[in-house]
Amino acid sequence: MGRKETREEKEGQGARPRATAEVRENKAFIDDQGEASLVYNKGCFGQPQSGGSLILDPLEAVYLLDVDRIVLDEKGALSREDAMRWGMGTVEGFEVKYLVYREMRQRGYVVKDGPHPVDFRVFPRGGRPNKNPSKYWLKATSERWPAALEELRGLRLKASNVKKNLLMGVADEEGDVTYYAISDRSLQGDMGPLKGLPRGVYAHLLKDRVMVFDVEKAEIIHREGWYGQLLGPSLQLSILEASYLASAGVLELMDAGSGEPIGIDVLEKRGEELQDAFQLRRMAYTNMRDNGLVVKTGFKYGAHFRVYDGDPSNHHARFLVHVVSREHNTTWPELSRAVRLAQGVKKELLLASPIEGGQGMAGGMEYTRIRRLTP
Repeated sequence: MGRKETREEKEGQGARPRATAEVRENKAFIDDQGEASLVYNKGCFGQPQSGGSLILDPLEAVYLLDVDRIVLDEKGALSREDAMRWGMGTVEGFEVKYLVYREMRQRGYVVKDGPHPVDFRVFPRGGRPNKNPSKYWLKATSERWPAALEELRGLRLKASNVKKNLLMGVADEEGDVTYYAISDRSLQGDMGPLKGLPRGVYAHLLKDRVMVFDVEKAEIIHREGWYGQLLGPSLQLSILEASYLASAGVLELMDAGSGEPIGIDVLEKRGEELQDAFQLRRMAYTNMRDNGLVVKTGFKYGAHFRVYDGDPSNHHARFLVHVVSREHNTTWPELSRAVRLAQGVKKELLLASPIEGGQGMAGGMEYTRIRRLTP
């Protein structure tokens, strides 16, 4: 089934004469006051001038040409091919920005230039610039372009400072556009991370995990903080969990082979040998646990952690958290898969990264939420 025609396309099919817009360098001008007024009033296209004329940017002009609202003139009428060539020569990344602009216009939104580096301000349906605040700030990108966390962070902060919702419009190779909402997320749970736990419990380091064999204390550690997994009467802990508990004095570490005491440095060195970015994950784990969250492996969901903000016996995991450096670069197809999986199991996808200047295991982390959204 083909897509429905937009209002602009229907109106362009013989409903009224087309306005003439003259191309002058990097803009298009409608000098006839009546035509300019008609174009502006039906969609708030362009910037009205004091004398009654209207200035269109290349995205607006090419769109209006596509829906037969205007004729573009530059010493003769421009074809759509000529107009696209003009736009590409005038606006960097024109073809991608145009796909996103056009898609939003077809959804019935008024779309205007955004403050750099945001591409567009998107006004609510029925809203008008200078009368209504914009609903979204929108950045256009291609599925083939990199998705850099630093860029997303900068855009997110710029938008949140003025209380705007940030969208990324990602155009795929067929020209379809998918929208992702980018926002920050504060995390706080209601579990006391160390409350009620015993101290000085002997824990034995195996090859890639840690065991607590004291039956009574193993059950308490698991019950009170949901640490590890009970295997019969014993408690199995990940190296991350054991490192956190040993740092808090809950565990006394022993080598499983020799039975000799070992320091936490030995445990963490083992973690670094076995797990990529162990220290980075350790920072995130510590931050989330200290904030009352229950943190478990997210392996089955393709993430580093699944995170509960309450008792896991009464709550589903609310978040999937992937820990990355501040300089992390990924791709939009990779993010798309992660978001689709998270939302498919009714969870939020968060990228956790250290706050700039944060020190030590308990250093601050910031969490960037990415979710698919239909405007």
